[in-house]
Amino acid sequence: MRQGPRLVAALAPAAALVLAGCLVFTSAMTAAPDHDENMYVTAGVLLDDLSMYSDFAFLQMPYLPWLYRTAFALTGTTSTYLVGRIVTVLFALVAAVALYLAGLRVTGSRLAALCGAALLLLNELVIRAVHEASNHVAPMALGLLAFLLFTAAFREDSSRRVLLLLSGIAIGVAVGTRLTYAALLPVYAIASSMWPSHVARGARFKAVALPWVAGTIVGLLPAAWYLVRAPGAFVFDNLGYHLANAEWRRLTGFPHAMTLEGKATFLVTDVLAVPTVLVLAVGAAVALGLAVVMRADREAGPEPGGHRERVLAAMLLAASTLVALAPSPVFAKYFTVPIPYLILLVVYATRPGSPHAPAAGTLLIAAASISLGLGGPRVLATSRALVSPSRWVPLDVHAKAANIAAAVAAAGPGKVATLTPLLAVEAGLPVYPELASGPFLYRVGDLLTPEQRARVRGTSPSTVGDLLRGDPPSAVLVGFEGELDAPLEAFARRSGYVKADGDFWGATLYVRTPPGPS
Repeated sequence: MRQGPRLVAALAPAAALVLAGCLVFTSAMTAAPDHDENMYVTAGVLLDDLSMYSDFAFLQMPYLPWLYRTAFALTGTTSTYLVGRIVTVLFALVAAVALYLAGLRVTGSRLAALCGAALLLLNELVIRAVHEASNHVAPMALGLLAFLLFTAAFREDSSRRVLLLLSGIAIGVAVGTRLTYAALLPVYAIASSMWPSHVARGARFKAVALPWVAGTIVGLLPAAWYLVRAPGAFVFDNLGYHLANAEWRRLTGFPHAMTLEGKATFLVTDVLAVPTVLVLAVGAAVALGLAVVMRADREAGPEPGGHRERVLAAMLLAASTLVALAPSPVFAKYFTVPIPYLILLVVYATRPGSPHAPAAGTLLIAAASISLGLGGPRVLATSRALVSPSRWVPLDVHAKAANIAAAVAAAGPGKVATLTPLLAVEAGLPVYPELASGPFLYRVGDLLTPEQRARVRGTSPSTVGDLLRGDPPSAVLVGFEGELDAPLEAFARRSGYVKADGDFWGATLYVRTPPGPS
């Protein structure tokens, strides 16, 4: 008689995950394109023939384009944009599962763990990141897997070294996907030197630090290969570009989040003011206040190690918040790094045996309910798109890209000159390696010397005309990057390119006039 309720309780998390997956998928499929996506998808396509960094600029760590290239090959589809967004959705679900398991292990409560997963998927900043084929969600999921494996190692003596090795690989791959996650490495290094506290320091190094460090090195080896192969371009693309971009922002009068004061203001007005983030921040603050007032037993709970999870989550929250504020300017999406650890702290406050667990449990359910009320309707509004692929933005972009391919067909061979290379590669057309990152490297190009531009395979508003005259494009596609597009459009008009008619996803397409018969 008891099997029914037990079965329902066991299947409920899986059913909730499937439902959440469907809703997150349709939300991602109906979101408008973001110009950040150009660089990531284009890089995945260019890897068929070119090498990252040495042949074209990629202004992030190298792993996501390789994942995209693998996914393109496995699916055999030409709808690369669709694949990119699906990959993001899958990583969002991996992150939700990892957070659920991390919460369940400490609290023993499926409800508390489900609330934690819901808080992640309904968080506005996470939703914005899920809407992009970019490198925000994948490392978030990998970071959570690293946390899950690392903390599990202290509960499983027999498999500790294997779990720590896997944790190191996961965090190494996260860093190889987005360099921001390197800020979490010192936290894990400190934790591996602290625990287990009853083990002698030398034995602790062999049992904990050594396997974790080995795993991290393994995870970073492919990135190290690029560093050795093209050291100048690799360092510039991952570090130098971002300094140059900050200078470009300053010179162009970017209005906020450039100074320490501006970043503090941005944190309040653009991050904490987001309702689903504010709910989490208030929940974590109240949970912390309860813990301090009631002075809960540090090792209370049905299983040992709950204190380690809380301490590690707090350390990761602090490190990831600081690194999210480090770039200039700061954008809200950067705070997808600390969000999972903030959620974990709220979930862990409900662990059994703690004097404040009942109050914290009520707080957690309230936070999840408020987030559902705030974010649920928006996600549900797109649910009908699940059975209506005609409403999927990536497929619509693919259809419009086919229009571009048809319009360019008569122009003869040549690349497409554009700061929106996603549309060109989606059409199956070649692009200039110098413009592979879209507007990003291009816009700072005039801050570089000619030698620097050559080393990183770049161009600039003042030099792109020379590039196009030396290797005339079959078409010029503009319309999304404002003044940055002006030199490309000026070249097209001066060179007698004809403005094509058609629906090109809002872009303007200039096509080279085919030569007449000889």
